[in-house]
Amino acid sequence: ISGRLTAEDVESVKSWPEEADAFAVVELSCGTTHCFARTAGGHIYGWGANACGELGLADDSQTYFWVPKELVLPGKLVKQVSCGSEFTLAITVGGELWSWGKGFEGQLGLGHCRDEAQPCRVGLEHVLCCAAGEQHSAAVAEMTDGRFVFTWGMADSGVLGLGNFITCGPCNLPSQVEFETDAKKAGPQHPIMVRCGPNSTGVLCSSKADEEHSLFTFGNGWYGRLGHGDTNSQFHPTRISKLPKGLRDFSLGTDHSAAITMDQDLFVWGKASLLGEVQHVLQPKKFSIESASFRS
Repeated sequence: ISGRLTAEDVESVKSWPEEADAFAVVELSCGTTHCFARTAGGHIYGWGANACGELGLADDSQTYFWVPKELVLPGKLVKQVSCGSEFTLAITVGGELWSWGKGFEGQLGLGHCRDEAQPCRVGLEHVLCCAAGEQHSAAVAEMTDGRFVFTWGMADSGVLGLGNFITCGPCNLPSQVEFETDAKKAGPQHPIMVRCGPNSTGVLCSSKADEEHSLFTFGNGWYGRLGHGDTNSQFHPTRISKLPKGLRDFSLGTDHSAAITMDQDLFVWGKASLLGEVQHVLQPKKFSIESASFRS
């Protein structure tokens, strides 16, 4: 369960709840060894491992927390939390991005590759949504001249979408992702949502001329997990042409991916054994229980 923001959530800012509803859990994010829950009142609670500081509880010497414990960002309320592999990202109501935990690949975005046992401010303003992967991160931020996608962390196999010359090693500060000329002609001027899988990244976009959403993916293409009809890695954002444009949400797994449309149709692609198929699904296929080829 991720409890991540959907397209409707990102596009609309909801009023804060009455006091009686402030402690209702509205978001849950699970990393490799830890979890965080966010309440409607903007408070976050973490549990699980804290060996790398992924819970941000620097004042507590415990390595494991068996029950949720609140992590307080002084004077801040949180509107999104995302758990990666032993690190965490959080966005405040004011659009500030904070990170903590394991940082050896630069996934914290703080300009170094050290672990951080308590929340630290990332140098991005007006952040709308974020995603924590296995060893990389991404965010969408509102700038004076539009919305832009930023990525940082491990750059292997094009997972950061920064081009053919940045394909390995750590990138420890946020870098803006550029959409190539052919993609711009397709109209993705307005990034709405970003997701990180362990080895891939996806961005949901709308264009100025077309309000419907298109999905762009990049990173490692094994098993067809990027949905482009092959198993090649992509080093720039590339639109998935075989998906309907009216997408509501999507998810990137280790070896397979999925997306759901506004009409509640589910499309899947990637490794065959994870999708009930005999052969790897190299581009999105509408999923139904009746059509799946599950084998005992």
